[in-house]
Amino acid sequence: MDLPPSPELSLDAVYTHDPSFATDYGIILMNPAKPNRVAEARQHGQFFRSLGIPVLGEIKPPATTESGDMVWLDSKTLLIGKGYRTNTDGIAQMRALLAPKGVEVISAPLPYGPGLPLVCT
Repeated sequence: MDLPPSPELSLDAVYTHDPSFATDYGIILMNPAKPNRVAEARQHGQFFRSLGIPVLGEIKPPATTESGDMVWLDSKTLLIGKGYRTNTDGIAQMRALLAPKGVEVISAPLPYGPGLPLVCT
């Protein structure tokens, strides 16, 4: 299946992992920090609903989240990196959505540098 084209989507939409997050309880729609990516989560929501895939929840501003900052450690533990794309409010909203399901959400700061290319010697 393909996500239908939309004039709301930018070239960043090729990174389909970021705008929604799969759980055993349904999809969580993200709220990307990059303004031109916000529409992607809405598009994902419409697409999943059209397929009958449940949507567990949606991250709302001022929270920001992107699935690229998240990894399942096991079926009941989610690790979320806090950084440019996922903020403290986003992590709190993820906890609120998943706690009733018995999922522990832990977070860790994401290291980042000045954006310079890595040089290996």
